[in-house]
Amino acid sequence: MQANESAGMSRNPNNRMRLRTREASWSAVVLYRFGFYSRIIQSNPNSAPRPGSRKAFGVRRIPPLWISHLAANRYHRGEGSGEEAVFSTILLNMHRRITIIWRIKPLRSARYLSCLAAFAILCGCNPPADEAQPKAAAPINVQTVLPHRGEIARTITLPTFRVLPLQEATIYAKVAGYLKTLTVDKGDPVKEGQILAEIEVPELLADQAQYKAESEVALTNFARMAEARQKAPDLVIPQTVDDLRGQWEVARAKLQRTQTLLQYSRIVAPFSGMTTARFVDPGAFIPAATTGSTPQSAALITLMDYSRVRVQAFVPEPEVPFIKNGTPAKVMLEELPGSSFSGSVTRFAHALDPATKTMLAEIELPNPDGELRPGAYASVQLEVERKQNALLVPAQALLTEKAGTSVFTVADGKAKKIPVQVGFNDSANVEIASGVREGQAVILIGKLTLNDGQPVNATEAR
Repeated sequence: MQANESAGMSRNPNNRMRLRTREASWSAVVLYRFGFYSRIIQSNPNSAPRPGSRKAFGVRRIPPLWISHLAANRYHRGEGSGEEAVFSTILLNMHRRITIIWRIKPLRSARYLSCLAAFAILCGCNPPADEAQPKAAAPINVQTVLPHRGEIARTITLPTFRVLPLQEATIYAKVAGYLKTLTVDKGDPVKEGQILAEIEVPELLADQAQYKAESEVALTNFARMAEARQKAPDLVIPQTVDDLRGQWEVARAKLQRTQTLLQYSRIVAPFSGMTTARFVDPGAFIPAATTGSTPQSAALITLMDYSRVRVQAFVPEPEVPFIKNGTPAKVMLEELPGSSFSGSVTRFAHALDPATKTMLAEIELPNPDGELRPGAYASVQLEVERKQNALLVPAQALLTEKAGTSVFTVADGKAKKIPVQVGFNDSANVEIASGVREGQAVILIGKLTLNDGQPVNATEAR
């Protein structure tokens, strides 16, 4: 009878609709029980698959309810497919977000769901893989050195200072006139006594002729009156002779002064050196130098002698007691990285600057090749103390951290971290005041990746 009832329902279109709705609803309820709430899996070939979906199915969101109403109405009017109506009816009857399989019969849906459930159970029940057993850490290759006794110095590096020439002079004119000749230019070497420039001063030449004539006349008058005084002392009084002597000496002094000024019209080099600046050209008017004259207004050239150079350093107050003449010094130039020039303290001020609490010390260096250019910036390293028979290790062996300074040693084939106290440091070697004894191997290479107690394979560094 049930079979007949089902057959009768299948003949009626409305009954077929209800039957398909019941079957699809049963499938939807099965999927609902499995927890598929948010997506619809369908085999519609017109629906493009989304990322993450299987090849056999497409995935899309549940359509709004009003779309389902339209689909059902189209079916009742004879438009659209029954499948849309079935799908819409399911949506109208469900109160939660469910997942259905469209166009798959109930028995087939149950078969697929059973496979999916079994797969999930098998995946969840797989026993975890055995954890890897910890392996013993392989020894790390390191190289060691032995502390040794030796000599080490404590040095201080002072900030940047300028290199100064041994001598420097800006040449001015003593007399005013027109520059007749200028024999040197920038970069020209000069010798001591060489004529550098000549100034034309016609006024002084005229004064020289005048004072020369006046001096000769005064001398003649003085000589004549002195001779008359000897012949007739009663007629020529001594005062007359003295007055003529004074006139002659005044005229002679004027002549000598003019001749001296004329010598300044020829300017000669006061020392051998190099011309480093030139301020005028021939034909220009050169004023006589005064205390307020500047190189731009009255100077001719600048001359420097830097066959030897001076570097002035300002030593801080705590280091002043260690400075004396002959203190070893090393000068480094920024423009010559990697190069240094050795010298010693030549002179120092013996007194501190009240404003900066530093003492001026001067280092004089030979400069035969002219590598040390005047005006260049240099830093100075002074050797203030030296210690004999100190326990030394290479500076590379130290490990400096926030907690302090330490080294790694080797004990029973394992690295051992030992805190140490250091003394003098000359960048190559470091004095060990305490922590490591003589003959105890210290790791030099390979310490950066070590931990305390880690196995090592130690070899002696070459």
